Amino acid sequence: MLPYPATNGKAADLFGERGDSIVEHIGDSRIIHLTPLIDERGADLAMRWMRAIKARNPELVLSLDPGYRWTESIPPALAGLYKLVDVLFLNETELRQLAACHKQQPCKSIVQGLLHRRVIDAPVTVAVKADRNSYVYACDGGTVNESVHPIEAWLTEQQIEDTTGAGDVFAAGFLFGRFVQGLTLQASIDLAHRLMWRKLQGIGAPMTEVS
Repeated sequence: MLPYPATNGKAADLFGERGDSIVEHIGDSRIIHLTPLIDERGADLAMRWMRAIKARNPELVLSLDPGYRWTESIPPALAGLYKLVDVLFLNETELRQLAACHKQQPCKSIVQGLLHRRVIDAPVTVAVKADRNSYVYACDGGTVNESVHPIEAWLTEQQIEDTTGAGDVFAAGFLFGRFVQGLTLQASIDLAHRLMWRKLQGIGAPMTEVS
């Protein structure tokens, strides 16, 4: 997988111009993974079309990696999008920003607060990437079950070639393992970690290749 920088730069234009065609084309997918759209219209358009796709295909797994951009503030469109997702990928900074949490609360407590305030709706899985571990929170009703998964393969700064797309590859590994292959949670996280480790050691496609 060679993620291209800024591939979501014109995604809002596609949603705006060809939204009905997109719903028709990808509406029967098993999994859709969404990342923040750069265009200011992005959140509203993404929420509109993702809602249409979920209505068409209730069994679809909708995954979201909002990044820093879509955890910084929560306008109405984003609030609606967060309530649609089945899997949410965050790092610790994004989790605290989404929850407007400035105290050193445990991640589990922050996720419970997000559920209590209806920022996210159960059932939902929240995967949080931290420095030395990945945390997975399975939220069902008012219950939050936490599992901790150490990252076993560590790279020095000198070994890391390119961080572009590492989070996307992590999400791809987890989603493929868990929802396509039917692997256990631990095996899915292990796959996500291995793919992320490999991606960090390779250079993704440069901007000059993006037309």
